Amino acid sequence: MKQTKWTKKRSEGLPRWAMGLLMGLCIGLIVVALGGLVIYVLLTGGARKEFDELAQRVEKETVGLPAGQTPKAYADLKAENPDFVGWIKIEGTSVNYPVVQTKAEPQYYLRRSFEGSYSIAGTPFLDAQCDMEKGIGLIIYGHNMNDGSMFADIAGYTQETYWREHPIIQCDSLTRQREYEVMAVLQFKDSEQAAQDYYSVPRDEMNFTEYISRLADAALYDTGIQAVWGDQILALSTCSRQDSDSRILVIARKTGL
Repeated sequence: MKQTKWTKKRSEGLPRWAMGLLMGLCIGLIVVALGGLVIYVLLTGGARKEFDELAQRVEKETVGLPAGQTPKAYADLKAENPDFVGWIKIEGTSVNYPVVQTKAEPQYYLRRSFEGSYSIAGTPFLDAQCDMEKGIGLIIYGHNMNDGSMFADIAGYTQETYWREHPIIQCDSLTRQREYEVMAVLQFKDSEQAAQDYYSVPRDEMNFTEYISRLADAALYDTGIQAVWGDQILALSTCSRQDSDSRILVIARKTGL
């Protein structure tokens, strides 16, 4: 077949300048992506290091303490950061962090480290309406980080086998070591109705009973554990990776400790 001027041009492909431009764009996109990844790793790595150092301080003073007593490190951390209100830990997971609270600016620590500098991981924080020492209900928020830090392990509770392996949550106030047993795990779309149904612990017996029943109905599986009027409730809240609008809520009741 005789090659015409038109078919010859088609066989030559894109002009060299276009190929160079396309290659430059591809390289640019790769550089930007790698740069973003490096920044993310550096930011999360710095946050991990800070929290690891804090955890080491606490663990060092916890060994040998009588049941129920808190380490001196809590008082030291309170002096360093007045927003410090307690500590949360789940044995066998990465959850081992200080808990902060800022009532005037509830989400202050959403993207701040314990020291107050910018941090993509933030710091677990207590709901502004809660009282860590004597409140009937405690709600603590934390990010579900891609590197497995912060409250990423909380998502594991959507599986019943994970709950059986990690049934106890330690959540200390500044003055008392406390344990909570997981009683319900929920996963739902974030909405005003969901906030009203699951995030507000009633302060009277009748509504409290209805609240516990509502949790049981929405739970992913039956733990066989239920709270009664007078029990302190702990809720850990994080995002689900299924979509940006989904939330995971782990509900636990205080034990005798």
